[in-house]
Amino acid sequence: MFGQLVGFINEIASHIDKADKFAGLDGTEKQEKEKTTGSDDSIFKKEKTTETKQENGVNGKLDEPIYQGEYGDCWLLSGLLSMSYTESGSKVIQESITANNDGSVDLYFEGIDKAYTISADELAKENKSVESKSDYSRGDDDALAIELGIEKVVSDPNIETKYSIQDGGNPYYVYQLYGAEQIGVANDKQEIENAFKYFEKNSDDCSMTLGVVDKRVCGLKKDHGYAVKEVTTSSVVIVDPWNSEEEITVNKEKLLKESSNLSVVYSKFATE
Repeated sequence: MFGQLVGFINEIASHIDKADKFAGLDGTEKQEKEKTTGSDDSIFKKEKTTETKQENGVNGKLDEPIYQGEYGDCWLLSGLLSMSYTESGSKVIQESITANNDGSVDLYFEGIDKAYTISADELAKENKSVESKSDYSRGDDDALAIELGIEKVVSDPNIETKYSIQDGGNPYYVYQLYGAEQIGVANDKQEIENAFKYFEKNSDDCSMTLGVVDKRVCGLKKDHGYAVKEVTTSSVVIVDPWNSEEEITVNKEKLLKESSNLSVVYSKFATE
């Protein structure tokens, strides 16, 4: 099973091409964002009972709710969320971000060996309340800082990439930026089923995203990416970056029947 995860340094070109099934996902099916309910018998939605926002500032952790903004970067936020659900991924995030005394934030992306700084003014300008409309995410300050940092990466003329914060991308690129030891892509039913089995057995150190393409599947939004939080023998628990407090449990068998409209990207980060 582990053989499906391959070192991205050696096979990055072929995997990027394969992962591009996910690349058109921008999470901008906004008119549907409040309609993902339990009306479909293959899906169960569990929401937290509180929306209280903690004020933790930038602390190297994704420990506050995340609410995707107007930009189509579900690929970025779902990738980050999936990393935050594992010890190794959380450690990578924490070690890559530094809050400075002047309010600025330094971000280091091991996969490209480059660092970027988000000024205090840049961060303050986009740090909106949960209730406010914003292009960028609201809620967790670290997520916002990373979002602004990856925007600098994709806008850097010295970095070759076809993705953007505004128009969609691929969580593969998030894992790559953070120097994932291995990255895998699953696009057909057998590959996805195998990926789920691997995750079920190795959830402690496997980060995974689920992309829904072309049409709605099991009540999930089309052209949207989700972070996978848990896989059992009968279900897949995912988190929508529109509201990371919400856990959605989907019937795995019904999900696999729609595999032609799914794309799974998963990774493993080095552990010491």
